[in-house]
Amino acid sequence: MIRPTVVKNLWGRAGGRCSICRIELTSVEGEGVLGEMAHIDARSADGPRANPDLDADTLDSYENLMLLCPNDHTTVDRAVEQWPVERLREVKREHELWIALRLSEGSALPFVLDTSAHRQERRSYWKGLDRHSWLCCSLTPLALSQDVIDPLGASYRRLISVLDLPQFVKIYLNPHPNPTLTEPNSNGLVNEDFRRLREGVGYRVEIFRNGYVEFVTCIDELLGRFPVAEMEPGRAVRRTRISDHRLMRCRRLLPYFPFADSLTAQVKALLRVWRDGTLPFRDMVLSTFVIGAQGTCILRPGQSDEVVGRPLEGDEVGYEAATERDVDTQELLGVVLRRLANAFGLELDPAFTAAGELVAPSYLAVS
Repeated sequence: MIRPTVVKNLWGRAGGRCSICRIELTSVEGEGVLGEMAHIDARSADGPRANPDLDADTLDSYENLMLLCPNDHTTVDRAVEQWPVERLREVKREHELWIALRLSEGSALPFVLDTSAHRQERRSYWKGLDRHSWLCCSLTPLALSQDVIDPLGASYRRLISVLDLPQFVKIYLNPHPNPTLTEPNSNGLVNEDFRRLREGVGYRVEIFRNGYVEFVTCIDELLGRFPVAEMEPGRAVRRTRISDHRLMRCRRLLPYFPFADSLTAQVKALLRVWRDGTLPFRDMVLSTFVIGAQGTCILRPGQSDEVVGRPLEGDEVGYEAATERDVDTQELLGVVLRRLANAFGLELDPAFTAAGELVAPSYLAVS
């Protein structure tokens, strides 16, 4: 997946213009972002100019991306012989030099594309509710404008009521958001159910007028299932791994499979809003964060439950990356789950079996 810093560099160095026709790719009228981050060597194995020797990180690097308008993106992908890798790289270099020259002459203004402040504001909101722990997942447009969509329209109201809720939430509430709980708010449209919050369960799905979409669940119930104090001595932590030099001791336990199921359900719901709700963006930033879980360790299921990894030292941990509308869902989820497993001191490769079932994380193999 494309890191947010790569997105900012790509848009900034291209001046917010198509690298071929140089048309402006944002609209002052608030119609959203028109630009597309095009892969020079294709992201998929069967895509145009595919190179099987390149790994995922290289394919999503700044060097392998260029900014194009939708028309030119379609053209270069359909006419591969006329637009080989070498020509595209040269076009990108020439365009960025053209932008740099005009900036030095003062005939253009620096282009800044950064929505990190908005994402941080949303995380700060949930972090401020310090009595609870949250799993926050969201999709953010690359640029934010007012009234890009009308979330109060019938299509979004119907869509929000058929999203799948995480399994542990279904046990306490409903399989899908209750449509009677859908209502307008200052941001756009919201469906939330916190009637069982005292039991550690609740959720909110919110669709903003600027195209931002957020799905948050309270995970207090998951964190309260296995109190550390009630576990047998020696089972709460593996002292060979969680030793005295750690800054944080294990305080709470997070069962991996219910947690991974919740994250998977929330990300799939966001992608459904993006795709079925026809949000007018080709690229968005996916954010997944665990908030209010300091001192938490993963509880890995097995014949006997085993606590593994290191406790979270901070109060907030997560992963952010830009992704395309037609991204492979399981590949995207695999990246997110692996990064979050790393935060708990574990590795996860693969994240799913061939049948699509979740795989439990483990310690880093020592060769």
